[in-house]
Amino acid sequence: MSAESLETALRARGIACRVEGLERLALLRPDGPIPVLEEAAARREAVALLREHGFTHLALELVDESAGDAAVHRD
Repeated sequence: MSAESLETALRARGIACRVEGLERLALLRPDGPIPVLEEAAARREAVALLREHGFTHLALELVDESAGDAAVHRD
């Protein structure tokens, strides 16, 4: 299981993000907007890639751009 190799594979497919591995969860932190993920086929490919790299779940960190690129506020 390698967050670094998953990040490299995602970037090669146009998904610019940082990947943090938390056990079997791959947390994707976008470098900015990722319009390619609007396509269902691209999302399926991202999930297939994470499985190839040993992860079972994917989480995408949501960003609130109006708050200066901070993560979405939670109470």
